Amino acid sequence: MSEYTINLPRFEREIVPYHVIESWVKQCDVALLPSVMRDYVRVREELFLDKLPAIASEKKLWLSTAGGPCSGKSTELDYVLASGEDPRYANSVIIDPDRYTMSYMFTYHNLLSAGAKAVLGAEQAAKTAYDRARPGSNIISNTNQNEAFNGGYHVAHGTTLTAPEPVIRSVFRQLGEAGYERRLLLCYASDKVRIAAGGKRVSAEAHYQVDPSDFAVKGENFPQRHPVYFEQGDDIRLIWKHSVEERGVFAAQYVNGARIIKNQQAYDAYISQYNQAKLSLAERSITIPQWDAVESKYTSRFAPSNLNLG
Repeated sequence: MSEYTINLPRFEREIVPYHVIESWVKQCDVALLPSVMRDYVRVREELFLDKLPAIASEKKLWLSTAGGPCSGKSTELDYVLASGEDPRYANSVIIDPDRYTMSYMFTYHNLLSAGAKAVLGAEQAAKTAYDRARPGSNIISNTNQNEAFNGGYHVAHGTTLTAPEPVIRSVFRQLGEAGYERRLLLCYASDKVRIAAGGKRVSAEAHYQVDPSDFAVKGENFPQRHPVYFEQGDDIRLIWKHSVEERGVFAAQYVNGARIIKNQQAYDAYISQYNQAKLSLAERSITIPQWDAVESKYTSRFAPSNLNLG
């Protein structure tokens, strides 16, 4: 197949610029595009099935993870959504290119066939299937994200949130202007833990989910994006993952101008990892603020009478 015309819906308001989706279309193997479009219909139906746009009397919620690959983001998102802490969670459209899109795609599962595993071996077959299906997964996820934003749905977004700072700033600005509460789950772990987690996915779960270059670059970008997280986030939660085998620990929360420390040990570990990243980046002449300056980007948005660094 040398040519295939893809027909994706457009929306009045799009949080993901259409040229980004077009770039994923260009990266997708043209032979897979018909299957990707069929998957789009199926995945969209599954994720929007029982969801309704936010009603006028409630604040729209945009819940988003952030963190380097293999830092526990998708797992933490699953836990949070299952907690029932916020009634809006049950009515949120879940957008996650890997966990809630690729895992539903026939395109991906057909590539990861028993035959492919027999020929290539389970690990290489998983990597090959992931790499080939990834553009389609992003086409589907970004299109669903635009529909959810345009329709005023609550959204739970599984992402690294490590794009260039101007891109993240633009997304947060649009969300604020559209009346969304921007709730962030910042998931941090040492490189040692992240590497072990990535290895476990492949060896124990036969599941490949991160490109090696993404692992390094997005891991380095995460601490660099903290200033914009704290400038724009409305409810910011620090999650520290100290072990592959255990769930991340809720370290601290920033909400309504207050810092609330939930677990001092995890909070200290999170800051220590940030400071280590600061020193490492400085060796390459990349400067990020001191932690106190990062926190002040959040607290300075509130009147002094509301400040409570407890």
